[in-house]
Amino acid sequence: MAEMDIDKELAKLISDHMTEYVIAFAKIIDNEVSASQYFILQTIEESGPKTSSELAALLGVSLPAITNLTNKLETKGYVERQVMHEDRRNIRVMITAQGESIVQRMLNKHCKLSEILFTSFSPEEKERLAIAYRKMIQVLKLEAGMRAVEQDEAMEG
Repeated sequence: MAEMDIDKELAKLISDHMTEYVIAFAKIIDNEVSASQYFILQTIEESGPKTSSELAALLGVSLPAITNLTNKLETKGYVERQVMHEDRRNIRVMITAQGESIVQRMLNKHCKLSEILFTSFSPEEKERLAIAYRKMIQVLKLEAGMRAVEQDEAMEG
């Protein structure tokens, strides 16, 4: 198969996979949190407290949207805002024990979905797939970081 053909097929397969996974994910996500709220919880659970600006850049949404999302999470007791002592204007969003519980519950649901998804894969196929996913995620994170820098430069200029 020609390289261009395989690139197109991969793009289509990834698109199909993402669509099916999003549909399956929507079926497992709790009514308690939206996908965007879950992303916020997962992000701060994995990498620690973040400012609203950092979360907005990571999620690709506006500051008012992040404020709305974090307000809802705070009302539910899943996050709290922490004022930094060195600069009281600097406020970080941090996850609570209750928020960590939601992330763990969702991760358990993801694991069950993945078990179903990968039952027909051999251990070697799973390892090759994991390598490919790690590489794709690394590229996507690099691309997102480059876009964030470009946006910052555009706002400054």
